[in-house]
Amino acid sequence: MNKYLTDRLNTAGPGGCWLWTGCLTGPGYARYLGAEHRGMLVHRVIYEIFKGKIKGDLDHLCNVRHCCNPDHLEDVTTAENLRRQVVRGTHKNSKKTHCHKGHKFDNDNTYRYPDGRRKCRACRRDRERQPN
Repeated sequence: MNKYLTDRLNTAGPGGCWLWTGCLTGPGYARYLGAEHRGMLVHRVIYEIFKGKIKGDLDHLCNVRHCCNPDHLEDVTTAENLRRQVVRGTHKNSKKTHCHKGHKFDNDNTYRYPDGRRKCRACRRDRERQPN
């Protein structure tokens, strides 16, 4: 690994995480600003150095977005990565408390699909009442 990477990795993080101490993206992923891989996400660069070419998406098994430990990353399909995010409650929509029309996501107003997705029952009723 080059000096840019090694200077910004804390390999003694909690739970064995290799924590990036450099620049982060808005959602909290480690961003590479060195010359040779400029703009790439650090966990992807590190994974390819240690494990080889990435075929799909990398899932952070530790749920720490700025962790770059290749043993904490798994190469999965995009669909599987999204499914895992929903199940863990880390998907951006999992944090929403209201639907796009302002109805509250609570037990009475929320339909939950088996895969973890949610739909607003009030919006569904409104759609069904509208004439075709």
